[in-house]
Amino acid sequence: LKKLVESRVEVTTEDLQKGFEANFGQKVECLAIMLREQRTALKVWQMASANPTEEYFGQLAKQYSVEPASQNNNGQVPPIRRHSGRPALEEEAFSLKNGEISKVVQVGEYYIILFCQGMTEPVVTEFDAVKEHLYQDILEKKLRLAMEDEFLAIRGDAQIDTFLAGTSQSGKALRAAAKQHEQRGTQR
Repeated sequence: LKKLVESRVEVTTEDLQKGFEANFGQKVECLAIMLREQRTALKVWQMASANPTEEYFGQLAKQYSVEPASQNNNGQVPPIRRHSGRPALEEEAFSLKNGEISKVVQVGEYYIILFCQGMTEPVVTEFDAVKEHLYQDILEKKLRLAMEDEFLAIRGDAQIDTFLAGTSQSGKALRAAAKQHEQRGTQR
């Protein structure tokens, strides 16, 4: 599969830049409260906004958060980094100043409230020092995604007969040919 897809996979300068920001750039240290209902989220946000202290926010997280790690750690979560696949949350987190409370952000089925504790300092500031490592990492990830897509396409096109189970799956090409033959027969 790797040989089939490697000529189609390309690591761009933008990929490298995003990878550098995600892995080595600034991150937002914050407390978080994760809720499943918007109504509860708005109620908790109002309580947090009325008393915007780290301690009170932690108490609210312990009482209301539905996510076990943030609930058990008084809202403490790993720092939020850029390009992690949650653009709305990242945008809100990086717009906050130390001590500010975010608006309610919906991410999937959750409603999240953040309390900003500040920004981390970048571990590595020299892009060239990690460029080759980033390139290899991104290339490997893109290859794996392309290989998965290729496998699914091949499997979808294949006719698979399982003699032990007595099942058969006709491939897309076979189904398309049968459908075309059927249509020709009805047109006569």
